Amino acid sequence: MEQRDALGESKREVRARVRARLKQLSPAYIRKCSEDLLPVIGGILRSTAGALNICLYAPMRGELDFTSLVRAFPQHRCYFPCIEDEQLAFYRVKDEAEDLRRGQHNFLEPRREEPCLDPSEAHLVLVPGLAFTEDGDRLGRGGGYYDRFLKLCPGAMTLGAAMEEQIFPFLPVEAHDQRVHRVLVSGRESMWVR
Repeated sequence: MEQRDALGESKREVRARVRARLKQLSPAYIRKCSEDLLPVIGGILRSTAGALNICLYAPMRGELDFTSLVRAFPQHRCYFPCIEDEQLAFYRVKDEAEDLRRGQHNFLEPRREEPCLDPSEAHLVLVPGLAFTEDGDRLGRGGGYYDRFLKLCPGAMTLGAAMEEQIFPFLPVEAHDQRVHRVLVSGRESMWVR
């Protein structure tokens, strides 16, 4: 049985509430929020010269879009996820327009021509989420894929990126849920968690 947060909502209830919020946001607003955070993420990438293996994601509906980082930071190796055997596997993407294709799970996935990234070699992981807290708790889409993946790359810096509408004071969390190190919120100063 799911643990409940201080408001007494289950993960399912919070997901439904966040999805309803996100449906009300215009594509122009989501694009603006993405553009607001791109320089912040870029600054982090510039300041972490040793962080060469970067895990990104292609946005699903209502998610912020950072795929342009592939072009903006050619000195880094950018990897995008796909699902293999109920696990996330990250493959290198050199050109987001050419190397990402709609996959079986209805999101953009990388071609699998490059070698798969060993999770222990990930330096920075941009982690998607439906909702975040200022303390770094996150609520994903419910498959647990990122929670399992993050356990395999304990040395990586993890970032969550969100719009104000995705920030909650509390979220229902379970023992297996993985926090992110830093939450970046459009229109706010970023928040270091640990």
